[in-house]
Amino acid sequence: MPLIPPPTNDKPVPYAIRLAPDVAAQLEAYCEMLGDTATASYVIEFALKSVFKRDNDFAAYRANAAPVNGANGTPAKSKRL
Repeated sequence: MPLIPPPTNDKPVPYAIRLAPDVAAQLEAYCEMLGDTATASYVIEFALKSVFKRDNDFAAYRANAAPVNGANGTPAKSKRL
């Protein structure tokens, strides 16, 4: 059974990333394994949520940091790519 459940219908926020070729190939293969409803964006989002949830240092940082892009919680635009 895959670690990632089927996607929901949440409205995504556009975000551009770059991946190493081997990671991109593994991502595509993982999407194929999950089936037609899984996109690369969905798999990346789920993987990031899992990392954020398990990283105690990040949780401590977020507890002491200002809200992301104000009170509405929308993500700040990245300056790295």
